[in-house]
Order: sequence, then C-alpha cells, then structure tokens
Amino acid sequence: LCQSCPRELVFARFAGDEFVAFLPGRASLEALQGHADAILAAVRRPFEIFGNEIHVGASIGIARAPEDSPRAADLLGFADFAMYTAKDRGKDGVVFFDQELRALAQDKADLEDDLRAAIAAGAMELYFQPKARASDLSVDGVEALLRWQHPTRGMVPPALFVAIAEKAGLMPALGRFVFEAAVRQHSEWAARGFVMPIAVNVSALQFEDASFVTDLLQIIRRADVAPDMIEVEITETMVMADFGAAADKVRQLREAGLSVSVDDFGVGYSNLSQLSRLSVNALKIDRSLVMEIGLDRKAEAIILAVVGMAHAMGLKTIAEGVETPQQAAFLRKARIDAMQGYLLGLPMAPGHLEQWIETRGCGAIRDMQTDLARAVAPAA
Repeated sequence: LCQSCPRELVFARFAGDEFVAFLPGRASLEALQGHADAILAAVRRPFEIFGNEIHVGASIGIARAPEDSPRAADLLGFADFAMYTAKDRGKDGVVFFDQELRALAQDKADLEDDLRAAIAAGAMELYFQPKARASDLSVDGVEALLRWQHPTRGMVPPALFVAIAEKAGLMPALGRFVFEAAVRQHSEWAARGFVMPIAVNVSALQFEDASFVTDLLQIIRRADVAPDMIEVEITETMVMADFGAAADKVRQLREAGLSVSVDDFGVGYSNLSQLSRLSVNALKIDRSLVMEIGLDRKAEAIILAVVGMAHAMGLKTIAEGVETPQQAAFLRKARIDAMQGYLLGLPMAPGHLEQWIETRGCGAIRDMQTDLARAVAPAA
C-alpha cells in the first residue's frame, strides 16, 4: 500500500477554480513556503489569448499533518479556510493555517450551526426599505431585506451570514424562508388594508434550482396573494450566466403575473441584444454608479445612457443607494422612475414601516419630506 503512495508533489483540480496540492512526507515551513511561492510565480506569468495578454493570480492556503490535524477531511477544510483568509487579506498571497485561524474557523462553524437552527425555527426577520417615486417621493413599494438577531452575538451583518449560507449550501433554504416571510407579511398587511408591493432578492443558487419558479408560485398561491404584488430581483450576472435558462424562468414568472427586475445593473457584462429579449419590468442601477454622481462624469454618462435605453425598451428604472440630495436631484433630472436609499428611508421592521408611512404626511416627518423635496428638485 505504501509503495502506491505518491512521493512527489501531486497537483489536481478540486472544484471550480480551486486546486489542491498534496506534498507527501515531512516538510519545513520554509519548504512549504518555497513550493507556494513557485506556484504563485508560475501562475503570475502572463499569457496570450487571441492576441490579448492575460494576467492572473492565486491565493494559497496551507494546512499540515499532523500539526493541524491527522484527518484528510480536516486538512482540506483548514487549507480552504486559510485560502479564503488569503483572499480576504488582498489575494495573490499565502496563508498558513494556525491557532488563530483555528479559533476563527470554529467560530464560523458555530455560527453556521446557529444559522441552520435559526432558519429551521424561523428565527430571522425581514426589514423593508421603501422605494420612492422620483416624481413626488411617494412610496410605491418596498424591498425585503433579511436580518438576523442572534441571541448572544446581537445583529449579525447580512454579508457575514449570507457568505456562510452560500458556503454551507443553505441558500435555497434561506431564500425560501425569505419568500415565505415576504408573502406572509404582504398578506398580513393586505388584511388590514395596507397594500404594498414587495420586492425580494434571489441568490444565484436559488435561481439556478430547477424547481425555483414552481416553488415560488406555490408559496404565492397558498397565501392567496396577488402575483403582481411580488417582485423578483435577479442580477445581470445571473442572467448572463445561462441566458436561455434565465430567460425561460423570467418568462414563466411574468406569465404568472409577477414583476421581475434586473438588480445591480451597470457593473456587469450584459449583452444588450440579449437583454432586449428578456421580458423584465425594470432595471435597478447599481449603487456604485450612484455614489459617483457629482464625482465622475463617466458614471453620470452611464446612468443617463441606462435610463434612456431602459425607457426606450419600455422598462422602469430604479436607482439604489441614494444617500445625498445631490444624487437624488441628478437622478430626477435624468428622468429616473424611482429611488431607493438611506436618503429616502432606512430598512425598517414591519410595524415601524407602517408607522413611518402613516406619519409622512403630518408633523415633523411632513416638514422633513417637504425640505427633502425642495433639496432634490432638479435645477431648471
């Protein structure tokens, strides 16, 4: 058996863009660092594709036996964790798994267990951020945003628990929870005469699921909610990953009466001729472009072009991440249809949102709204 074991470094593709290097026998930290540096040097060498010079890099994580663990599964997991740490530290580098990373890995494992339990128990909640018509700043819908109040850690940042969910394969369950909670909330609001369209983000893994459309429509039918009260937000990256499959799912959602918007538009690599054949309702201009209003004329030109193109195709336009009156004024002058961001309203718990909307027309809230409307009025 031992004679069949490799004696030199073995390099193999593990999954996706991840590769594993296995080095048999004992090796010093310096020797391991040398192997890693050699791999990085090889990867960094530029190469040509159709006359274009291509540059790539790599992030490397290293775990050792028996220092870190004698178990192969542990070593792969620890090396993977160290590799992602290398990415977080700036990419194109090497990180050894150590006691500090072990503590971090255990903390993430504990948080993953807690997340599984929270999803199963429905111990998460939705906040809702208003979307305002650009013409008069009236609210014409909300976006559902997932929040997790951990019993001991407090509010867990969405970026953290979403990353854990993606890594642990929990996104389908998490996405289903969000849809069920959003539809249930709409039903509760509607029963009290508070009718508010709700937009829900969809993850790539959730959208790729063959049963995605069927499951979503079942959730809506069971709750007896009008389909046109639910909007599905997908990213342009998701659309272009497999345009044919994406277009078919969008068509099914639209035929069922739901609205569909393309989120984070303007920072991906959309094929505009294909986009014109996608039966969506709206384009949401990415916040990274909105942030550059007043700072970068190219970003402003892109926004103007996107709005004009969308309107020419009969699509609604929404700008997200609006935080200043200057941004809002530019967007209104650009003829944007709706805006969303901290300037217009923070994400709020359901009860807070109802109260906020009810009080917008009176007292201090009304005065603030009047001042805001004046501040964002585009110059003649």
